[in-house]
Amino acid sequence: MSVDGDEITLFDDVHQPCSLFILLVLERSFLPFLFPIMYNTSGLGRLSRLPPEIIQSILFALVAQRPLGTPSALVPLFTTSKGVHAIATSPALLARVFRFKFDAGAVARRHFRPTPADLKEQLVHACTLLRKLRSGDIFDKDAHATLFSALVLLFESDGKNYAQLEWAGVKEFAEEFMKRRMWEDAGDTNEGWPLENTANASALWILWLTLTKGM
Repeated sequence: MSVDGDEITLFDDVHQPCSLFILLVLERSFLPFLFPIMYNTSGLGRLSRLPPEIIQSILFALVAQRPLGTPSALVPLFTTSKGVHAIATSPALLARVFRFKFDAGAVARRHFRPTPADLKEQLVHACTLLRKLRSGDIFDKDAHATLFSALVLLFESDGKNYAQLEWAGVKEFAEEFMKRRMWEDAGDTNEGWPLENTANASALWILWLTLTKGM
């Protein structure tokens, strides 16, 4: 998967103009005192002159303002400069973002140590999933894969995955799928029962795993 080609579409659910505002405040107040030589430059160019580790920490702080949902705070930075873009899409930062927003413990319990590149790829996959769930389009051509991916994320949840999926409306997506698509292609071939397939099983498991007391 080409991450560079998918960034805008993966993080486009909510844009945060406040991100650039915060960066500009940092540039015009705090940073000039620490780096007076840079003060004569203009715009976000000064930010790109900082050490990459500091820029990464600033970008992570922007993402951390909004624990639930995709890291849409990074979107305005994709078109600032090549240097900032490279850091905003780097495995080091996006792996850190993944660990902040999603659970990685299940992978470690399988005695596998994912690399930053692995976690970056997983973040792309998880953000795509959240976006599809938020759309509520149960007739999407990838709806079956969406349900299965959501179920896997639930099975691997230590709390964060569940919160993200709840925010994205996974229960409502599964309920709507069950009401409108579970009996697809059943006809008279299965005596009126839904077909046994991955999508139907995933929808039922999701509803079971998201049941709450009092329902």
